[in-house]
Amino acid sequence: MFKTEILLVDDAKIFLDIQKTFLRYSPVQIVTAYNGIEALERARQKKPDLIVMDVRMPHLDGVSCCKAIKAEPALSYTPVILVSTDSGVDDMASYRNAGCCAILHKPLQRREFLNKLFTFLPVVERREPRVQCAMPVTVETETGTFAATSRDIAMNGLYLVTDHDLKSASELVISFTLPNWDNMVTVVRGRIAWQNKAGKNGVAGRPGGFGVEFLEISGEDGIIARQNHLMAFLMTQKAF
Repeated sequence: MFKTEILLVDDAKIFLDIQKTFLRYSPVQIVTAYNGIEALERARQKKPDLIVMDVRMPHLDGVSCCKAIKAEPALSYTPVILVSTDSGVDDMASYRNAGCCAILHKPLQRREFLNKLFTFLPVVERREPRVQCAMPVTVETETGTFAATSRDIAMNGLYLVTDHDLKSASELVISFTLPNWDNMVTVVRGRIAWQNKAGKNGVAGRPGGFGVEFLEISGEDGIIARQNHLMAFLMTQKAF
């Protein structure tokens, strides 16, 4: 049984599902609420270790709920992260005055979300399990197209084995078909997150190439379908 609990609050189920997906590898118990009134009740009952709450909600908005939570002695030290689509100076001031510890902005980005939660709960897992996956890929850059081979893949990125020298943070488009899975081509818009030079300066046991962070996944059957397809593939493989 997990000892660490996180309360996620949003009136839209899709946003709760996204946050749950981000946290799926973290050893935490997730509790949810769909408005501020429910959130206050859950907080009183569960005494969560962290609360992530949307600002705009019916019945009791996130700012008012945050104030109510901070006003209760048993909950006053509970970290509250408010999630908002607004970023004005007055908005930020009202969030801080409500007692929140941090602010996230929609649309939520996985890395930013997990990094922020990690500052309050070190048990939050920011890395995604990878699976070995050697497959041919086609890489398109501003200067041309070339063939490469993947070494491993995760939901958030992959490692490419190649002699091509590209600058870090360069954006590229990668096309591939998952091995023994189907004949549908997945297209990924990505960014070079880190490079590994072959030789004495390289990472031991890893061939020369670079790690790619996915920015967008798409395909003929749509972005969500391709994301679910990749997730299903990863779940059938042995992670490391």
